[in-house]
Amino acid sequence: MKKIKIILTIISTILLFNSCEKDENGYRIAYFKNKTAIIMKKIIPILLFIILPIILKAQKEYTQMIDTVFQDVSRIDATTGILYDRVLPFSNIKQFSGNNPDTEDNNTFDHPPYKHAVGGLLPPTCLGFSYKTFFQENFAFQTDLFYTVTVTGRIENKDIHLALYPTIDINFNLLYENKINEKRNADLFWFIGGGIQAGYAFGNGKVGVNTLLGLEYVFLNKPISLQLDVRPGWSMLFNFDNELKKNFFHPKNNPWSHFDWLIGLTLRYTINEKNNYKQKNR
Repeated sequence: MKKIKIILTIISTILLFNSCEKDENGYRIAYFKNKTAIIMKKIIPILLFIILPIILKAQKEYTQMIDTVFQDVSRIDATTGILYDRVLPFSNIKQFSGNNPDTEDNNTFDHPPYKHAVGGLLPPTCLGFSYKTFFQENFAFQTDLFYTVTVTGRIENKDIHLALYPTIDINFNLLYENKINEKRNADLFWFIGGGIQAGYAFGNGKVGVNTLLGLEYVFLNKPISLQLDVRPGWSMLFNFDNELKKNFFHPKNNPWSHFDWLIGLTLRYTINEKNNYKQKNR
């Protein structure tokens, strides 16, 4: 602060010195033909000398006060750039986050929650490998390889019977995903989509189509996502022999088409590309 006052004093002296005119002998005298100019050239440097230190002092006191308020605040959970702590409310600092606060919609997001995610489908409904990637902001591709036991129904002689068989399936799906809401440590998304599946039912082949809808919980401070989904569809068991190999409870007629479904619980490790995929500024 003392250095600033010294600098302002020197500037004021220079301005006053330059406001003088030279006489016949070359000496500078405070003589002006225009009295208004005399007053203005003297008053302005004086006002600058008085007002600027007051402004600088007030700014320093405000910064110290804010620092005192926030000195015990934990910043461990702050995952992105600018902290909204030492800025006045009218500064509109949200404009630097890449989002327009006037048009921002909490139900949409301008970047995927992650780029890649690798993990597995968890028991009790199935067990296997899962991979998911976002190729656009709201669109993702998901593939799963898993073991499951399909439980469905079959109609025989106008009666409904239980059908059950184990299978190893591979499932490919395209998804549309969007945000429901966001919290301090995680974001919740909904998604819907569909795809195709193929499998091996221990002696028989399997093909089918399915829809897929569910929820995904993406943690912001940990590279983890948790997904719960349901996959209703229609599948067909077939065999190149005359009859299906009857391993469990299903009819022998070849091929046999039936309602298929799966409830999946998936835990994945998320991978972000820092240059293109960043979590939203909290």
